[in-house]
Order: sequence, then C-alpha cells, then structure tokens
Amino acid sequence: MRTNPLTAYPAPATGSTVDTRLTVHWQKRTNELGGPILWFGSWLLAPAENESTADTEGDWFYSGHGGEITAHPIPADAAGVRIRCWPSEALEAEYVDLPFASDGGTLHELHTTHLTFDTTQPHSHLPLHGKHV
Repeated sequence: MRTNPLTAYPAPATGSTVDTRLTVHWQKRTNELGGPILWFGSWLLAPAENESTADTEGDWFYSGHGGEITAHPIPADAAGVRIRCWPSEALEAEYVDLPFASDGGTLHELHTTHLTFDTTQPHSHLPLHGKHV
C-alpha cells in the first residue's frame, strides 16, 4: 500500500492566528554518480479568475541536497507545490506537482521519501493519452 506524502489538516478559520506553513522533510539520497541528489521546491499558483489555463509555477522556496526539515509560509495565491529532484546531473530533473486539497484543507507537511516521480503529471512533457501536454 502506497503512503500519501501529504498530510492535510482543515484550513484555519478566517481571522485565525494560526500560522499556515508548509513543512517539508527533504530526503537525503545519492544520485547515480554517488553524490547527493539536488532537490528544488516551488509554488504552483492558481490561474486568475478570468483565466482558464492550468496552474503556473511561481517563486521557489527550497534548493538543496536534502537531509533536513524546512518550514515555509504558504503564499495566499499558492495552489500547490512542485518538487523536483535530479537523480543524475546529466539529465533533466524529475518532478511531481502536488495540488493543495480542494475541500478547503491546507497542506501542512510533506515527506519527499514518499513521492512518486514516475507518474505522468499534468505539467509533464511525457505523453498523456497519445498527446504531449
């Protein structure tokens, strides 16, 4: 059984003093050459109300080699996160897009250990039903 990498809790009530932060447990892994894997985290931003396009990538919040836990304030316009890793420095990064819960929950904790990078993602260049997106 696959473990969900996200832990979501109900969003704080309007006017709440609860600090909405994303805590990420960055796994320490080695790449194909025996060096540390580079991790990169960025925000996915929801399209404006009058736009019908998919989420776009916003500012980044982490670049490092893992083996640490970081906490980041969640921007008001964030719709999710994109996590990248480089299993080989000679190849393009692998990534996974993780949208926030649509039921009003707020993502609070993420464990990169449980992420699956071999799944076709909405923003991927991999074929999706015979087409490129």
